[in-house]
Amino acid sequence: MVIQHWRLSYPVVFALILELGLIDRALAGGGTWDGTTSQSKPVFFVIENNALTSFEGTASVSSGGCTATVTSTVLLSPSLPIQNNQVNYTNSSGSSFTAQFSSAAAASGTFSTYVNSSGCYIGTVSVTWQATLSSPTPTYFVTPSGGSVRSAGTVSPNSSQKVIAGAVGAFTVTANSGYARDSAVGGTCPAGSWSGNVWTTGAITANCTVSFSFTQLPDDQGNTKETATLVAPNSSTTGSINPVADLDYFRVDLTEGGLLTVKSTAATFHTNGYLLDGAGNVLVTDENIMDGYNFFIARTLSAGTYYVRLSSWGSFSTNTYTLVSTFSPVNYTVTPSAGSGGSVSPNSPQPVNAGASSAFTVTADGGYTRDNTVSGTCPTGSWSADIWTTGAITGDCTVSFNFKEQFCWECLPSSGGWRGVIQ
Repeated sequence: MVIQHWRLSYPVVFALILELGLIDRALAGGGTWDGTTSQSKPVFFVIENNALTSFEGTASVSSGGCTATVTSTVLLSPSLPIQNNQVNYTNSSGSSFTAQFSSAAAASGTFSTYVNSSGCYIGTVSVTWQATLSSPTPTYFVTPSGGSVRSAGTVSPNSSQKVIAGAVGAFTVTANSGYARDSAVGGTCPAGSWSGNVWTTGAITANCTVSFSFTQLPDDQGNTKETATLVAPNSSTTGSINPVADLDYFRVDLTEGGLLTVKSTAATFHTNGYLLDGAGNVLVTDENIMDGYNFFIARTLSAGTYYVRLSSWGSFSTNTYTLVSTFSPVNYTVTPSAGSGGSVSPNSPQPVNAGASSAFTVTADGGYTRDNTVSGTCPTGSWSADIWTTGAITGDCTVSFNFKEQFCWECLPSSGGWRGVIQ
């Protein structure tokens, strides 16, 4: 009896094991994969070391008159290993991703995402997809934060950015009025550098985050009428309500009466405007009547000091706004008249600035005395010797002076003792 012994080399043994399916063959090529869904929407994922590190898919759906398109981006940490040339992922928010690799450069699968966008609740939407290996170099996501703080500043772009391995990501960071950008940058991305308002990361080697912050500056405008910012009657100035509890005060000095108009422009959130007198009493207020964001107030005023107070509405900040003030002098006419027995000076219609008063000298003729009762339509005034000064004029009006005949003692007969009796 002859016993034969087979001696197999290691390569042959390994090939047989693979052929028999005793271990998993990794078909998926490492790098960046791109494809399209059954809706002709993009799908994207990254394979590194035979594991799924990230994926992004877009799906559209219409239901019950509601239409929405949603892009779902998932970064996996740790990555999800590929087994039996396939990978399956599901998360608690309703997104799922499956992939079956038919070769090192081709794959297909399914993608689903939860849709609840713009008030439309639709539920989970599923699509199929096909993709190919587009680059052996992996792509990473650089995710910024801090730019969504609307009262402090913005970052652009403000969503996760795809960056090829070894490349860098760049973000423009802008502080809102009343804030300054902090130079220190947080997050997990490699350290980078500033150039103006642009932050450029170091070379990206993995999915990472970059975080920007802002510091509030001292208040740009006064918070009380005592610290109000002086503005000319015909001018504009910028300000901001940050944070929402902030108040901005402006002072307007009018040297004559007229129509004062104050309004805000360019505010991106609701503004309330208040016009106050010199003592701080509210004369009139407006809540974003112009366009839902900006206020408008117009009031005829006399000469004096006034204040404009701005605040935000509800829990909103106004961000940067422009306060515009315009002033137009307003004149009214006071028309005097005098009855028989005297005269008034001046005796012709007088132009009077809104809110001002007008004065007239009243003189009785011989044998007459002035009647202290003054008639007409002008606001009530007062006497000072022979001068009558009206109240504050708010419209065209008239003022009329009268006289009484003076009693003549000498005209009484001296006989019979009448003069003595009357006296």
